[in-house]
Amino acid sequence: MGRTPLQLSYDKSYFEGKRYLWSKYLGESVTMVTSAPGCDTDTRVITRGPLTWDNGQGNVFQYYVFEAPQFDVELQCGAPSGGDAPQAPRGQDSNGNAPQPPPAGNPEPPPAGDPAQLSTVNVTSVPAGADINVDGRWMGSTPSTLRLPAGEHQISIEKEGLTPWQRTMTVTAGGTVSISATLEKPNLPKTAPGSAPK
Repeated sequence: MGRTPLQLSYDKSYFEGKRYLWSKYLGESVTMVTSAPGCDTDTRVITRGPLTWDNGQGNVFQYYVFEAPQFDVELQCGAPSGGDAPQAPRGQDSNGNAPQPPPAGNPEPPPAGDPAQLSTVNVTSVPAGADINVDGRWMGSTPSTLRLPAGEHQISIEKEGLTPWQRTMTVTAGGTVSISATLEKPNLPKTAPGSAPK
């Protein structure tokens, strides 16, 4: 699509800052790949959907939403120093698994300080594509890998129409934690046969 800095627009965009597109214009999620010679490639899904909108007049529409109006990407460049340890093939970790994409949109800048003082938090959910909030700040969508300062954090994983998953957790410097949240439909009160819900 071009070189950074790059600005793109969709002619068929809709409301809320032109971040929504009807599914007849956008048929699938959008994956953004950013690369540069000598640097790790950044791959992330930057849309959610398809979502459903009912206009209240018997018409139901499908649409996609871009996670943010702007995406800031910081590539990790340069080979690690020392040793000739074998490297996993690009696009795989040491176990041969595909890595989790980073949070879409980079809504928050990475924490400052020594990387050794940060904790790695792998977040997945069923279903995928849920919002991740840490200490009240949106950090991307599942699946994502977060780098958080050591200490206590409030984690919330939410998806429209499902009961939010919330936990308080403490992470340690240099540690790795995996979170797998299963989001369920809320328990709605049952109505008597033949009666309309209020």
